Amino acid sequence: MQIPAGGRMDLQVSRLGPRKEKAVVVMGATGTGKSRLSIDIATRFPAEIINSDKIQVYEGLDIVTNKITEEECRGVRHHLLGIVDPESEFNAGNFVSTASVYMQSIVGRRKLPIIAGGSNSFIEALVDDDNNQFRSRYDVCFLWVDVAMLVLDQFVSDRVDRMVAAGMVEEVRNMYNPNADYSKGIRRAIGVPEFDSYFRAEHSSSYTDQKTRTMLLETAINETKINTCKLGRRQIEKIHRLIDVKGWPIHRLDATEVFQKKGTEADEAWDELVAGPASLIVYDFLFDRYRDFAAAKAVAAIAQEKTACYNKGYGTLQVKQWVESKVPLQMLKTTERRKAVSAQAAHKHTRRQPELTIYSTAVLQVTFYACDDDYGHDYDDHVYDGHVCAHDFDSARCHVPVQRHLQDHVYACDSLSVHDVETVVVMMVE
Repeated sequence: MQIPAGGRMDLQVSRLGPRKEKAVVVMGATGTGKSRLSIDIATRFPAEIINSDKIQVYEGLDIVTNKITEEECRGVRHHLLGIVDPESEFNAGNFVSTASVYMQSIVGRRKLPIIAGGSNSFIEALVDDDNNQFRSRYDVCFLWVDVAMLVLDQFVSDRVDRMVAAGMVEEVRNMYNPNADYSKGIRRAIGVPEFDSYFRAEHSSSYTDQKTRTMLLETAINETKINTCKLGRRQIEKIHRLIDVKGWPIHRLDATEVFQKKGTEADEAWDELVAGPASLIVYDFLFDRYRDFAAAKAVAAIAQEKTACYNKGYGTLQVKQWVESKVPLQMLKTTERRKAVSAQAAHKHTRRQPELTIYSTAVLQVTFYACDDDYGHDYDDHVYDGHVCAHDFDSARCHVPVQRHLQDHVYACDSLSVHDVETVVVMMVE
C-alpha cells in the first residue's frame, strides 16, 4: 500500500453508509513531536487540527509555550491555538464545548479532525464525556508519540536553552506583574512562575548585585527544565492510565531513535519510525483495514535489501538465496482471524520446473514476490492502495490459484512447488 507522495486521500469513501465520523487524537509528553506528527498527517489527508494543549490555547508567550509557527503549520488550518484571553480561565469544560463545535464544522467540510496536544485531561474529558456524545458520533484513532524519558530529558533541557537564546526571558519580563496570580490563565505556563524571584529582584528598590542576579537567573532556568521534565512524566503516567484502566486502544510510536540523531538522519528516522507508520495507521483506520505493522516493517526491510542487491549487480540466484536466508521462519501472530490467502502466478517459464517459496506475512494485502527469471525479467508487484494491479502479470498464460484458511496464525514462510511458475505474489484478502 502506498500513499501518494504530496497528495491527499479522498475521505468520502469513509463517509458512505450509516457510519460514525472519524477523528484522530495525537498524544504524548511535552517535546516529543505531537504538533509535527499532526501536521504530517494533515498534509497526507484532508484534515484540520484542534489544539488540545491547555496553555497553548492562550494568546501570547509564544516562546514560553512553544507554539508552532506559521511556517511550521505548512498551510494546515489550526483551531484553538493562541486565541483565548491570557488573563481568563479556560478549563476542560470550555475545551469540550469549543472543540465539539470545531469538530462538527471540520467534518461538515468533509475533512478529518485531528486533536493534538499534551493536556490529557482535556482529551479525556472530550472523548469520555458524561453523555457519551463523542463516542456515539466518532470513531477515534489514538496515536502516542513516545520517547525514552532520559533521552527526552536531555532534549527538554536543550530546548529550554534554545528558548532562552530566542528571547524567553524578555518575553516573560514584558508581562511580569508582581501581584499576578500564577494559578490562573497563561501564567500557569512552565517558565513563568519560575522567574518570579528573578524579576522581583530586578524590581526591588534595594540593590541586588550582579552575582546574585545571575544566580537567580540560572536557578529560574534550571527550575524550568526540572518542572518541564516532571510534566513529561505526569503526561506519560496519564497515558498509561488511559491504556491500563480505561482500555483506550492507543498506537505507540517510538521516536527515541529520532532524538538520538541529528539533521538529515533525524528527519529520515522520523519518516521511517513515526510519520510513515502513523500515516499507514490512519489510512487503515479511515478505510477500515487491518495491518500487522511488525510484519510489514520486516517485509519492507527485506524488499529494500533485495533491491540493493540487484543494484549491486548480484545475480538472480544470489538474490534468491539471500532473501531465503533473511525471511523469518517463525510463526507470526495476527490479532484477528484472517479469512483466506490467495496466490496468483505471474509468469510461465516452460524450460524448467522451479520449486518456489511463497513469502507470506500477516500484512493485509500484497506482501512480497519471488525472484525474477534467469533471463533478467523482473516481475515486481506494482501496488496501488494495497492492491496488485492485474495488468502487471501475464495471468492469461498461467494461473495457479492457491487458497488456504488461516485461524489465529500465519507462517512467514510457506514452501510450495508449482509447475512452470516463476513469480508468485501473495495477497491477504478480507
